[in-house]
Amino acid sequence: MKVDLHTHSTASDGCLNPAELVRHACREGLALLSLTDHDTAVGLAEAEQASRSTPLRFVPGIEFSTEVEQAEVHILGYWLDFDSRLLKDFLERLGQSRRERIRRMVGELQKLGMHLQADEILESKLSGVFGRPHVALALVQHGYASNVEDAFARYLKIGKPAYVPHRKLSPWQVVSLAVKVGGLAVMAHPGLSARDDLIPSLVREGLGGLEVYYPEHNPSQVHRYLDLAREADILITGGSDFHGPAVHHHPTGGNLRERGSLPAPGRASHSPLGSANLPAEDVERFLAWGRAHK
Repeated sequence: MKVDLHTHSTASDGCLNPAELVRHACREGLALLSLTDHDTAVGLAEAEQASRSTPLRFVPGIEFSTEVEQAEVHILGYWLDFDSRLLKDFLERLGQSRRERIRRMVGELQKLGMHLQADEILESKLSGVFGRPHVALALVQHGYASNVEDAFARYLKIGKPAYVPHRKLSPWQVVSLAVKVGGLAVMAHPGLSARDDLIPSLVREGLGGLEVYYPEHNPSQVHRYLDLAREADILITGGSDFHGPAVHHHPTGGNLRERGSLPAPGRASHSPLGSANLPAEDVERFLAWGRAHK
């Protein structure tokens, strides 16, 4: 069974809109897809509607961005109650925080003599959330960086002059929230976070799974996270972190979809949809969790 439990659309930093993502998944022969945009549920209704006339099974999801001790830890949430006022209010606060973060990053870049305007970035899309990739793109468009990766490396990564931390949000808070709204919380790409020491306490908080199968996890990491998940008796998941079809040129001009995806460097942004190769037994355990809790 070809599946993908970690994907992005234009609602955050992907290059396909939610309906296009569903159509692409169908063309690729996927049986199961989850849309997990960063800190927003804006694209889920469109994706779910697009999936209704297809054999594709769609699971609504989200990817929460948190930070702890100068490390980013992302938490995937599945089967959350997206009608919950608690979750809606939480996501609205995150959206406001992301917009303020854009303004602060642009302010830091202006101090370096760069002629950027936050409103130009914030008006570049009609819905969804904003992040560093959108600032990186503005740097490219204005000639301050050769490409998105260059913009991150010189200005936007942790420790660089225009880096601004996320709103103070811990992974424990997000796991707790996911549990409160009836969802499954999964630690995304733990090999990239490199904070395996947090896993036991997150499990105690209610973490229900690890994203073991991920394109940038090497074989030793896969074996390590398999062992950790089995020891903790939590689910094993996998996803490509798909942001859109691979592009082989520097993004210049046009809209997000014409330029290709704009994820943060270091992520498997151009891995093909459905490339995580999650074993069938783990797919079934994931689906069984959904059946048991919904």
